Amino acid sequence: MWRDGAQAPVPMDYGDPAAMVGLARRVRNRVVEFDWGFLDEDLRALRRVGYDWARQGFSARVVAAINAALDEPDSRYAVHEPESARGLDGVVSCALREGRFRLHGHAPFDVVFGYLQGVLGPSATRERVGARTCATIENAARALGWNPERLAEVRAGPFWCALFGLAVGDGEPPLSSPTPSGPGRVLAIDFRGPLPAVEDAGVSCRFSDPSSARSGVYLWSAEAEGRHRALCVGQTHRSFAQRMAEHISAILTGQYDTLDLEALADGRPPVLWRGGEGGQRWPRDLPRFLARPDLLTRKTLAMLRGLRFHLAVVDGDAHRVKRVEGALGR
Repeated sequence: MWRDGAQAPVPMDYGDPAAMVGLARRVRNRVVEFDWGFLDEDLRALRRVGYDWARQGFSARVVAAINAALDEPDSRYAVHEPESARGLDGVVSCALREGRFRLHGHAPFDVVFGYLQGVLGPSATRERVGARTCATIENAARALGWNPERLAEVRAGPFWCALFGLAVGDGEPPLSSPTPSGPGRVLAIDFRGPLPAVEDAGVSCRFSDPSSARSGVYLWSAEAEGRHRALCVGQTHRSFAQRMAEHISAILTGQYDTLDLEALADGRPPVLWRGGEGGQRWPRDLPRFLARPDLLTRKTLAMLRGLRFHLAVVDGDAHRVKRVEGALGR
């Protein structure tokens, strides 16, 4: 339902691109409330799909809420909300009620509807979440006055561009088919790494490496079974040195999760401290973090010594860098 209680505009003619674009611009920022019910197995399937989209803030919040409801905060589907989503006006909660999980909250229309269409879009995704979940999602879209089947039948590219705040005709919309319509573009990415955070035994660290003054995309990794396991992907338009220093500061003050890298390598739950989710618990939890130096100081420093960083210089505008980061995340 629409939070303000007023009747929001709904499509009158799905085949009129101009009308659909105007409608998208009127509704994109209006907040809607949602309340969806799932069985245990369906909720877990939705979590698996949502985990693949966790670089999107709303999807990360959905997965985190599901983890909390299942009492599995340290499962393999544990997520860390991207910094870009911290200003999102959206709340997601999940709880078990009479044998069904109630996933509810609020967010802007473009965020919620984009998520719904993401589930209902590709046939492979529909198969992964199952028929019951698809029916629930379709009913949620219709409750807002929209017909997802009709929207899929028309030329919806301009509509999606307008809904997500892009210039109409500004390329393919975010939820378009992954099948390329023309030749792909090859961009060579050369990673420097793995680089430690501290200098040890003559090995240059990420701050002394020549690439530290450049910008682009980066990975964090930790060694497990002789291989480096990726933990995080990010991008920066400032220097790698400055951005990595900000990350280290966040780790040392409890804003980020503290991981036991030995447990991670052994396949055991690695999270010793759960960092502030979306800024909602930090700095409120800072005193509690500082009150545990016996565990957190030692383990936090061990984590920093065990982390490795891989830096790839990417020249070009912000759009190119974000596309490279998105490709790496996927």
